[in-house]
Amino acid sequence: MKTFADISVSGKKILVRCDLDVAMEDGAVREDFRLKAMIPTIETLTNEGAKVIILGHLGRPEKMGDPEFTLEPVIKRLAELLQKEITFVADWFTNPEAVNTASDNSPIIALENLRYDPREEDDDHEFSKILAQFGEIYVNEAFATAHRAHASTVGITAYLPSYLGLRHAQEIEVLLGVRENPSRPLVMIMGGGKAETKIPLVSGMSKYADTILVGGKLMFAKELEGIKGVRFPVDANRIDDIGPKTVEHFKKYIDGANMIVWNGPVGKYEDEAFRYGTQAVAEIVAQSTAQKIIGGGDTVAALDLFGMLDKMDFVSTGGGAMLELLAYGTLPVHQAIAENQSD
Repeated sequence: MKTFADISVSGKKILVRCDLDVAMEDGAVREDFRLKAMIPTIETLTNEGAKVIILGHLGRPEKMGDPEFTLEPVIKRLAELLQKEITFVADWFTNPEAVNTASDNSPIIALENLRYDPREEDDDHEFSKILAQFGEIYVNEAFATAHRAHASTVGITAYLPSYLGLRHAQEIEVLLGVRENPSRPLVMIMGGGKAETKIPLVSGMSKYADTILVGGKLMFAKELEGIKGVRFPVDANRIDDIGPKTVEHFKKYIDGANMIVWNGPVGKYEDEAFRYGTQAVAEIVAQSTAQKIIGGGDTVAALDLFGMLDKMDFVSTGGGAMLELLAYGTLPVHQAIAENQSD
């Protein structure tokens, strides 16, 4: 798949689907890792003379205009990181012409939360057409939603020449490298609270991983018993954390690894009473000389809390998207973009 770097963007209006679904607290951005990751794409586009129209979502609003999910503070933080002005278009749902007016007068604009309209998640093609009319080229810089077939991620590619963003392309390169040419032994650490969505993915990853260490809710998943390479905890602190014997058990595999992929805390780390396991595993991983790749919002937040995020070699912006790409080798957005690239 091509990135926008393969084409001329000067003077063009570029719709950029971004990862704006960031952690918020008291109406302000609490964690801005995803925002920082998209900066090279936005800066490159503007430096090459393109007009940028930013698309994205925040959370799961249940009604139009729910103030809890406005993107305005997210765009404000992005503007601070870019050190550039971004014109925020809040009323584009009822006044679509405001988008064209704003993009004519500003090099970077951003639209209000796409998920205020239910047609976004329904992959409604009429909604995709509305979005497509605002630009001439579509760039997807939202790896974290690449496993979702929504109007702004898949549907829109039918109406505009479509390309990957710079960070999105890097995500694919790194994660397919894990899948297709791993440094062995390859040890995966799988945890978190969404066991039902991760259980079927473990089977896909077990085909090429040497060992999969499971914690979090997955440590109680009987469906994983008998799958090649899966290793369960040998002790636990209630249902919320792994115990010291498990840490030592996991350490043997981590210390022997040449590549480590981690997605999901092994315990309820946000509660100090159940932080032991995740922090202990993080310390072992941080000290390893293996290539270290992590992903998932909770994993990133935990390592950031422990001051170990900079010890990792690659931090994915995706959680579910990361795991599905590792399990299946492709995602709906990638298939759609590949089918709708101009020569």
